[in-house]
Amino acid sequence: MRHLAFLWVLVATACKEEAPPSPKPDASPSVREVPLTSPSPPAIEAFKRGRDLYEDARPVEAAAELRRAVELDPRFALAHAWLGLALGGDEARRETDLAAGLTAGLPEAERVDVERMVAEERGDLARGRALRKRLVELAPDDWRAQEELGLQAFNDERPADAINPLKRAIALNPTAGTAHNVLGYAYLYLGDYDGAIAAFKRYAELKPAEPNPEDSLGEALLGAGRFEEAEAAFRRAVAKSPAFWFAWVGVADARFFAGDAAHWREALARAKEAAVRPYDKGEAQEAIAWSWLTEGKLADAMKALDVLQREAEAQKVEWWVVVAEIDRAIFLSENGQSAEALKRLAAGDEAAARAHLSGGLSANARRMLLYWRVWIESRLGKAEAQKTLAAVEEEVKRMPPSGALASLGPFARGAVALGKGDAKGAVAQFEGCVAEDWFCRYQLVNALAQAGDKAGSSAARAKLAKANGRHPLYVYVRTRAIASK
Repeated sequence: MRHLAFLWVLVATACKEEAPPSPKPDASPSVREVPLTSPSPPAIEAFKRGRDLYEDARPVEAAAELRRAVELDPRFALAHAWLGLALGGDEARRETDLAAGLTAGLPEAERVDVERMVAEERGDLARGRALRKRLVELAPDDWRAQEELGLQAFNDERPADAINPLKRAIALNPTAGTAHNVLGYAYLYLGDYDGAIAAFKRYAELKPAEPNPEDSLGEALLGAGRFEEAEAAFRRAVAKSPAFWFAWVGVADARFFAGDAAHWREALARAKEAAVRPYDKGEAQEAIAWSWLTEGKLADAMKALDVLQREAEAQKVEWWVVVAEIDRAIFLSENGQSAEALKRLAAGDEAAARAHLSGGLSANARRMLLYWRVWIESRLGKAEAQKTLAAVEEEVKRMPPSGALASLGPFARGAVALGKGDAKGAVAQFEGCVAEDWFCRYQLVNALAQAGDKAGSSAARAKLAKANGRHPLYVYVRTRAIASK
């Protein structure tokens, strides 16, 4: 892992005399993008290649181009910010810190774009949201600004609100493949499989050499229950780029949902083998651990988490050290060892306190620990669950949630209600969880049954079973929900 802050000092010294006195922004009048301020045309071209690669879900290749951009122009703020996105982890924090210190004198729209990315990397979602809105005001005809607005709505679990800005982005730049991609996911989360498939196919037409359009198409086909077609699309993705490891996870899910559980873990192993970044290898290894839990083999699942932690420590990817402890707690709790699970959560707290995580990852770790602590304490009937719920309420106030963790509040309230024997109260809360909070959706099935609503429980179980979500936790809860029928 290269230390890019040190690299910046070396390159700045080497290029100091060659830089012209007044950097000029580069803007494309055809699509009216936010300007790119750099004195180096080659740096701008490297940045554009890197940005395109990152948008097409190829962070490893993107990082190489973005590194080139900042080597050519060490004061290229936007390139540093995008390099942080591509690298992730500790290097992300270093790059975004560099970007934050290079915004003086930039055109306002470019400065706001950099500040937005810095805020989001640091976990300040409220500021990031405000800056996205400001960027659209400053550059209403920038297709990426419109796409970001749509992406914000999508990440906030408001897919219907994402469609208009995404269509606006496409109108401004019909060749914007990533806008078609996000639009496809908005349709997918609305249950419009035909709309999603059409959007992803258009993305594939625009980017025929890229693996991500095929991967996205595979996910839509997976959601539609067309498992053989989904697997074929995922395989086309890895054929186009063997390093596109996540498509192997898609192959694994397609096989599992089609009833071929025997070859599920084989595809997950292929995913880990194909992954290049240590972070991605960790994600694949975590999926392997969940596969063992899904099969009811706790000892093997815990061994897989031991592998995850050892590899994460060796590679200094502290996020997976924290997640390994959280997963141990979940696995133990799901196997009737909730008291021991609380000890693992305490170990997770200690790991998170030691880790040098970015603001965003630190916030996610804190929320995950709260989520599972309130659940496990409530299962044990501990009075501490009420205190944890109070901590959850403070967390919800402090940071506007987005994504699956937006469920933190309703899930915690439902968990405490269920722990007190109030199944109907739990149902009312669990129904407020976002669609992709699979564990909460599974507990809704159980709470409805405990409340005596057999029809409602059956309907919630059927809905959960048909979701075909692309996440190892989903595969686990789907299996448990079907088994408990």
